Amino acid sequence: MHHELYLADVTATKDRMGAPTPEPRNAAEYLRRFNANEKIDGFGIGNVHIHMPCPFCAAPEFMVFEVLQTEQAMMKGATCKECGRGARAQIRKDAAGTSFEILQTAGPDQPEWLTPKMRRIQT
Repeated sequence: MHHELYLADVTATKDRMGAPTPEPRNAAEYLRRFNANEKIDGFGIGNVHIHMPCPFCAAPEFMVFEVLQTEQAMMKGATCKECGRGARAQIRKDAAGTSFEILQTAGPDQPEWLTPKMRRIQT
């Protein structure tokens, strides 16, 4: 039971008093929060949704999209309601294959411990 309470505190976006929870302070906290907040729900081919946490602070619901719309949703991007950072994907396709990169589009720089560093672009 203590473990469940701990996970609830780590994944919550607000504490019991309604204040935002602090961002993760290290990779272990980030991964624990990211894994708890990453979800896939639904069934069938056209009714499956991905709930992607923030790539910077692992807050829940950074992006929610249908699995069939993954490329379009990732290229559009989003901004985190908790930390204020934004990101979108850059996807390149050519004869050699497909490349994929997450780019930071808004907010403060990512924490020093969070690597690899994302390139920052102006939108």
